Amino acid sequence: KKGNLRAQLISIAVTPINPSVAKGLIRQFKATGTYTDHSVQDVTALATWSSSNPRKAMVNNVTGSVTTVATGNTNIKATIDSISGSSVLNVTPALLTSIEITPTINSITHGLTKQFKATGIFSDKSTQNLTQLVTWISSDPSKIEIENTSGKKGIVTASKLGSSNIKAVYKFIQSSPIPITVTDLKLKSITISPSSSSIAKGLTQQFKAIGTFIDGSEQEITNLVTWYSSKSDVAPINNAAHEKGLATALSIGSSDIYAIYNSMSSNMINFNVSAATLDWIKINPVNNDIAIALRTTIYCARCVSHDSY
Repeated sequence: KKGNLRAQLISIAVTPINPSVAKGLIRQFKATGTYTDHSVQDVTALATWSSSNPRKAMVNNVTGSVTTVATGNTNIKATIDSISGSSVLNVTPALLTSIEITPTINSITHGLTKQFKATGIFSDKSTQNLTQLVTWISSDPSKIEIENTSGKKGIVTASKLGSSNIKAVYKFIQSSPIPITVTDLKLKSITISPSSSSIAKGLTQQFKAIGTFIDGSEQEITNLVTWYSSKSDVAPINNAAHEKGLATALSIGSSDIYAIYNSMSSNMINFNVSAATLDWIKINPVNNDIAIALRTTIYCARCVSHDSY
């Protein structure tokens, strides 16, 4: 007998009884012994613990602490001498435990935008990008607006001087609020890149705009500026959402590319469009088997360039 000198252990009950625990979490099990004199005693520390499927859940064989590893069922057993008791543990998929917002910046220049990201952290320590699944909230939308439109979620616009807290919420789990102040930094200059460009007719070139502010800080403002091409018949440049700054080499020649934001102009880039280059050669017919009775087969080589097929 173990743990009681006057009575013998006759049974062990393991609790909690048949629980469900999310993958990655830890659950403490308890063993309660019943003796011949009908007394009960906590025998958790006296028992030897085991798991029937350690690939689903591992148990500390001394303390009864169980760590869930993979979804599925396993028996958690407590044994003292020849007496044992067990509980069926059901390991369920990992649960979302917290949400983190990045970047953790504390200021945005008035009139500019910033993309924020929401990352979900689960009970098994795995992570998932939840930016497009969460609901974004601003405590003062008059100062900080935040998008909840599909495909644009998490984009913050600094609309008015002042401060606001933003947070992300998903299925009753919410992130810690991030305080953001809208500052009145003035734009000092706009620089577009690449600094020079020459591509073949039919190709495209993505341009990028960087704004430098009076405090020396820099921010990409490609999607805020308005893009211009001095010769749109040679190289038109896109101002549509998600394609801003994308120039197309339409015809041979050159064009000056520049950007404007709030009456401030960027540097100019000379964009040269050269003749289309050879991409590949296709030979027809593909099958080169020739019947014995035939003397010749005429092959045709077709050249394909960027601007033709």
